[in-house]
Amino acid sequence: CQPCPKGVDIPGTFAAYNRRYSEGKFWGLVEYFMCTSLRKNGCAASNCIECGKCEKHCPQAIPIRQELKNARKVLEGPIFKIARTVAKWFVKF
Repeated sequence: CQPCPKGVDIPGTFAAYNRRYSEGKFWGLVEYFMCTSLRKNGCAASNCIECGKCEKHCPQAIPIRQELKNARKVLEGPIFKIARTVAKWFVKF
């Protein structure tokens, strides 16, 4: 599914989304925040433009665009948005 033209970390997003259900909401959000917001260029699911290139490369035939929408709804709530804004002040690399 990589590379995404908009830099979305699809494997990281799905890992955090799955972790949310296996280990709890808090740990899923922490993993998502760490894999998407602590980078110079954000790679959150909200960057997806639904071009479909990822689905063409997916060996598991996952409907990635729909699953990214689901992950965005679950993981990118108000707490994530506040934390991402604060993190932009500190991330320099």
